[in-house]
Amino acid sequence: MLTTARELGIVMTACTTGLHLCGLTANQLPEGVEAAGMVAFLADAKDSELLFV
Repeated sequence: MLTTARELGIVMTACTTGLHLCGLTANQLPEGVEAAGMVAFLADAKDSELLFV
């Protein structure tokens, strides 16, 4: 799914708080997935369709 999402140009963002709670760091994310806080995420996605997983 990640490969298809990248091919479609879908922007994928991982929550930094969620990463911390899981004991992960941003450099452990798959290629094409960026880490951001909730405020930055919402500011970037203000007029976009959103999907939370």
